[in-house]
Amino acid sequence: MRTESRSLAQFVALLREPASLATEVLEEWCGAPVTAEIRHRADGQLLVPPAERTFGGGSAQAERAPFLPPERVAELMRLSTGARVQFRTVYLRAGTEKVVTAGAVVALERISPEEHAVLSTTNAPLGPVLAAGGGVRRVMVTSEPTRLDPAVRPPCDADAPVLTVTALLCRGTMPVGLVREAFLPCLLDRDAVHDA
Repeated sequence: MRTESRSLAQFVALLREPASLATEVLEEWCGAPVTAEIRHRADGQLLVPPAERTFGGGSAQAERAPFLPPERVAELMRLSTGARVQFRTVYLRAGTEKVVTAGAVVALERISPEEHAVLSTTNAPLGPVLAAGGGVRRVMVTSEPTRLDPAVRPPCDADAPVLTVTALLCRGTMPVGLVREAFLPCLLDRDAVHDA
């Protein structure tokens, strides 16, 4: 049986593969289809005023994991203030189990009207929608492991992430989406059971 930290390292290695979307990695890792539950979505503008740094028209924030500040979003996505974006907050489920909470920002001027319609009216996960519309690669910006030992984690802390990842979804070199994903402990618990 693998140790938890090694399992986490292997999971992170899979996420680092630019050809792999998070949903694909999760489906392989969990052995179950991955679906999205949209918790919030709103079209708006990315606003980065000098004194007041807020998102306009709604904000994307995963539960327990605040999204990146707008100035960092603008920098990573190479967007100017006022750019039209969609803010999204979702749960990803493997089967019926919630395995990820995530926030995302999508650059609306960099996707097709058809992709925008799908993202605005369905529960389809972001990565597969963008991949179907012309290919996309995932570029990991940061990965932050947290609370690796389940023996130390209080039972009420089951939704505290074991890993938080920030990644860009790019077409060529152009970012079309930015995601911040909080991966939940059940991913490692499930893996340990499968390895036994």
